[in-house]
Amino acid sequence: MPLQALYDQLLALRLPAFREALREQQSNPQYAELSFEDRLALLVDHECAQRRENRIRRNIHSAAFPMQAALEDLDFSPARGLDRRTILELGLCNWISSRHNLLVLGPTGSGKTFIACAFGTA
Repeated sequence: MPLQALYDQLLALRLPAFREALREQQSNPQYAELSFEDRLALLVDHECAQRRENRIRRNIHSAAFPMQAALEDLDFSPARGLDRRTILELGLCNWISSRHNLLVLGPTGSGKTFIACAFGTA
């Protein structure tokens, strides 16, 4: 089968990341040392990772958060009274997989909405 036909079939099957990873493997000689199964696993991993990223991006977009926020943009100045370690630990979102709730409390203007958006829970 000609290579272009394979690329076309991968697009028809809606596997664009697989196709791009295959192109990368064919242009990089270091992949020639790997077994067929290892190369295939890398291709499938790349497609899965891309789909996961696309799903996250789609979900964030459809959530219509009131603002774009990221933990990296959070102001940890002493006047704010935020514990950097606690906030960054919460940012790992382990509380979600352990099925805990998170309440963000504070006075008006303290940045509760920004923090909630940064965690992706607003």
